[in-house]
Amino acid sequence: MNLFDLRSQDQKPFDNQSNEGNLLPRRSYSQTQLFFVLRLMHLLDVRRREAETIEEWQLKLLDRAIYSTFVDCLEQEVGDDARELLHQQEAAKQG
Repeated sequence: MNLFDLRSQDQKPFDNQSNEGNLLPRRSYSQTQLFFVLRLMHLLDVRRREAETIEEWQLKLLDRAIYSTFVDCLEQEVGDDARELLHQQEAAKQG
């Protein structure tokens, strides 16, 4: 898998109306909000899966993309959801 692919091979597309098999809260998103929340989810997933196998410069680049997407989420008024995704990622790391 290419680190910079927008969607991994095993990732199913998300439906804005369905909460099956994803971490999105049950709420309505605009298309732009959904784009950034899904992008953050994807980047966090890539980081979780690839952190041990990629080079340090790639990890730094990935972390910058995560931060940038988090800021985009804040600007799109879905910051609480973005924070929840980050907290879930941290909890998964620790547990």
